[in-house]
Amino acid sequence: MSAVLGRAGAAGPSSLSRFRGALVGALLGDCVGAEFEGTEEVPLDRVLQHLDGLEEENRGDGILQYSDDTAMTRCVVQSLLSRSEFDVSDLGRRFAEEYRRAPLRGYGAGVVQVFKKLLSPRCADVLQPAREQFGGRGSFGNGGAMRAAPIALAYPQTQDVIEVRH
Repeated sequence: MSAVLGRAGAAGPSSLSRFRGALVGALLGDCVGAEFEGTEEVPLDRVLQHLDGLEEENRGDGILQYSDDTAMTRCVVQSLLSRSEFDVSDLGRRFAEEYRRAPLRGYGAGVVQVFKKLLSPRCADVLQPAREQFGGRGSFGNGGAMRAAPIALAYPQTQDVIEVRH
């Protein structure tokens, strides 16, 4: 984490706390919001009823499940922490391995096909399976946005993100 914080130009305890807070907030939003995934409009009273229901004792063990969004966000964090810079090959392999370990987290059909190709020993180019989808135009899903927090935390300057992208 210190390498990521150092790259971000913020290695103090308050920065570490903000990093953790942003990631825990994303996790909680995923766990609580999974109930409403795919719903265009959710009335506030329905959200409040859902939150109240989480406090009821009859909710089993009280453990909330996280989705593919958090699983893949965790992969981004792990990759950033283990590498000195953004490493798309490492990240792609982590995504595919995470899918192999827990395939029932709500992954979309398109990304499942990408992961299956990445898990093949014949896959030499980690980007190729994604390039083959949707006529080479990429996905229209929100997954990239769901995994953006660790990138924004590790690369707070716009120029840093541009360099990672190109």
